Amino acid sequence: MIRTVKREDLKSIYLIERLSFERPYPSSYLETLAYLSPETFLVVSLNGCIVGYSASVLRGLEGHVISIAVHPNYRGIGIGKKLLIENIKRLKDLGAKRVILEVKVDNIQALKLYQKLGFKIVKTLKNYYWDGADAYRMTLNVDSST
Repeated sequence: MIRTVKREDLKSIYLIERLSFERPYPSSYLETLAYLSPETFLVVSLNGCIVGYSASVLRGLEGHVISIAVHPNYRGIGIGKKLLIENIKRLKDLGAKRVILEVKVDNIQALKLYQKLGFKIVKTLKNYYWDGADAYRMTLNVDSST
C-alpha cells in the first residue's frame, strides 16, 4: 500500500536509506523533507512494514524527486516503479508541469526505469556525487496525458 509518510515511519525510512546508499542522507534531512512536503513523501507499507519510500518537493511548477529507495529484500518486484508513478501523479495534482531528478550515470537499473516512464536525459552533471561520479539530470514533462 502506498501512502503519505507518518512520523513513526522515519526510523524505517532511514534504515532503507542506509541500506541503499553509500552516503545516505542524514535522518534529520529526511525528517525535514517529511515535515515540509508530506504530501509528496510517500512510503510503501507491506504487512505493516515500510519497504520503500520516495521523497520529492514542489518548487513552483517543477517537481523534484529528491530520493527513492526500496529495501534490498523487496527490490525487483515493481515497488520503485509504483512509488515513482504515484509521486509524479501527486506532483502533477499539485500543479507541477515538469518533474526532474538526478541519477548516477552508472545506475543502469534506475536509468532504465526512469526512461521507461518517459524521463529524458537533459544534462550531465560533472562530479555531482561525493565520490566524483557524474550524474544525469533527467526531466519528464507532465501534461494531461501523463
